[in-house]
Amino acid sequence: MQLFHSPSTAEETEGGNDKLRPKGNNHAIWFVIVISMAILAVWWCMSICRDSPPLPEPRLVVETEIAEASIYIDGKKVQSPGIVHTLGEHTIRVENQGYKPFEARIVLAVGEQRTVHVFYPDETRPPAKLVVHANIPKSTVRIDGKEAGVAGPDGHPYIRLAGKHIVRVEKQGYEPFEADITLIANEQKTIHVDLIPKPAQLAVQANVTDAMVSIDEKEVGPPNSARLHTLSAGEHIVRMESPDQKTLETPITLVAGERHTLHAMLSSASDCPAPPDCPVQMPPPPLHHAPLPPLHTAHTKKQEADPRKSRTTPVPDKKPTGRTNLPSPLSVVFEIPDQTFRDLLKDGSKGPLMRIIPKGEFRMGSPENEPGRASSETPRHRVHISKKFALSVTEVTFEDYDRFARVTNRRLPADLGWGRGKQPVINITWQDANGYADWLSDQTGRQYRLPTEAEWEYAARAGNSSRYFWGDEENPCAYANGYDKSGHGSHNYPWPHLSCDDEWENTAPVMGRRLANKFGLFDMSGNVWEWTKDCWHANYRGAPTDGSAWEKDNHGNCFRRVIRGGSWHDGARHLRSANRLWSLEDKSTNDIGFRVARNIDPRGQDS
Repeated sequence: MQLFHSPSTAEETEGGNDKLRPKGNNHAIWFVIVISMAILAVWWCMSICRDSPPLPEPRLVVETEIAEASIYIDGKKVQSPGIVHTLGEHTIRVENQGYKPFEARIVLAVGEQRTVHVFYPDETRPPAKLVVHANIPKSTVRIDGKEAGVAGPDGHPYIRLAGKHIVRVEKQGYEPFEADITLIANEQKTIHVDLIPKPAQLAVQANVTDAMVSIDEKEVGPPNSARLHTLSAGEHIVRMESPDQKTLETPITLVAGERHTLHAMLSSASDCPAPPDCPVQMPPPPLHHAPLPPLHTAHTKKQEADPRKSRTTPVPDKKPTGRTNLPSPLSVVFEIPDQTFRDLLKDGSKGPLMRIIPKGEFRMGSPENEPGRASSETPRHRVHISKKFALSVTEVTFEDYDRFARVTNRRLPADLGWGRGKQPVINITWQDANGYADWLSDQTGRQYRLPTEAEWEYAARAGNSSRYFWGDEENPCAYANGYDKSGHGSHNYPWPHLSCDDEWENTAPVMGRRLANKFGLFDMSGNVWEWTKDCWHANYRGAPTDGSAWEKDNHGNCFRRVIRGGSWHDGARHLRSANRLWSLEDKSTNDIGFRVARNIDPRGQDS
């Protein structure tokens, strides 16, 4: 068998190839079209788009005007301003203490640059409470430069928006306090401010140039009006001694920020034949030394010859008037050394400053026409003080009493936050006061005690028979710390308050800006009531006339003891020299203190 191709088969094959040709041509056509479009696209981009700038880098900036704010982007804390370059969605949170937090979501697209500026209107800040305590009553408080009110030891609240504030506390005569504080929303912040007194300046002058001046037991040189001694405000002891051993020693109270001039005249031997009756006087100083008239910068009026009347420190030249209630120019006499003294204690320290009160006679009680008179002040009767005695110049202070209490392991009386130091001691019983006097006797070998009621009134009047020791007018703020405008504003007691104001709401430091009586005793009216030795009697019928204590005889009630002088919360009626009340001897209150007396031997001070 032969195998071969037939012609018909060959033709069919050729015909089949002819049918397949058009399909190969289509592929070529499409290839040409695609290449042409690509060429056109490249040409279009090169000719049309070649001048357009490139797209910027995407960026999101978060900023705020509050420097202390914290910025969080996508949950991470970043520095301010916060910057991110990543495309897509971002969460933003800005926190600032005292403000509601700011939150937002931002989508960052290709080439997009966005800035988010966060600020805080006041309505987004919740309130906070600020309480300011100041050691000086009625200190001015300024918040963010604006006067906000006053503050004192009891504290004063202020409501302010949360956040940063500047607080300034100031008082005339004291260095100002200023601080930056941050108040937190719905919370209370309390600050305690202790204002420091501005220093005072003292110049010492005398009629002799070769005397030696000592201030607080430190020699400072001879008297020289051109030399100013910079001292702290408050009480200082100035002593002057001449070459012929004539000396004087006197307390002086300096007012913060003011200049004081002390003038003294040392008597010669020929002028002073009997030393106990020879005062040392202050001649008139220039009136321009201080903007306000402090206690020892004043002119002098002529002194009377009577020794009792000449022992004055100080006496107003005229009664204070005007809205300031500041002391008028004064007349001051300082006594020779044996008129004021401090006894040495066993440890070498000194006891309270004492002043010798001369013997004399006075009418005890009140006259029938005296306003505010009580039946317990009657009948008015004559009392003869046959022996001189010493009485502490001021009320016993916390400083004095605390020393005694610590040594004898007695309780320390509460000061109620009013301060210790030179504040008069309060919250002590009659037994406590006697205990202190007995301790002084043991420490010094001298006889200390509480004054009798007659001695107290005699010393308070200091030769004056008027309603008050300064006169009959009700203007006591230059002399006594009573229930005045400050006290009324703080306590609002139901009884009438004084029309003046000394800016002390409660007790005040002894020997402050108040004036002494003619015997040189401070606070014989006001500040605190003072315990006396006497038992209580409802009136003076049968009372002793020799100045001795009136005890159980004539139905005396010795569970009750006489208190004298009035206090910081008493009005004019109780500031009178004749006024008298009683308190239980075992009771202690915040308005009763005391001063001590000391027996004086007729031959000297040793008794």
